[in-house]
Amino acid sequence: MTAPGRSEQRSFRIPRRFQLMGQTIRVRIIRRDRWRHGKDAIGAWDPQRLTIDILAGQTRTIAEQVFFHELAHAVATMQSHPLATDETFIDQQGHLYHQAFTSSTY
Repeated sequence: MTAPGRSEQRSFRIPRRFQLMGQTIRVRIIRRDRWRHGKDAIGAWDPQRLTIDILAGQTRTIAEQVFFHELAHAVATMQSHPLATDETFIDQQGHLYHQAFTSSTY
């Protein structure tokens, strides 16, 4: 319990699944030997399968950033946003989500 007038900052945990617009999005941590998204990618959003894949073995901070980047793709896709595949836009959105959730105090 936190003392009155003080906030407790919690670390963010990457979820296994969550909901967007009534759809369940699964989050998978994939070992390198099972990775099918190319040698340079460390994350992927699949709108047909409703999955976010994150390459295993990343630091916690990198994995969080990858999650929020792919979450930004998922949100933009669900919105049919014209910039859903624009990596600059998505990267900025992902960084903003990451900052909002990891800097939150309760």
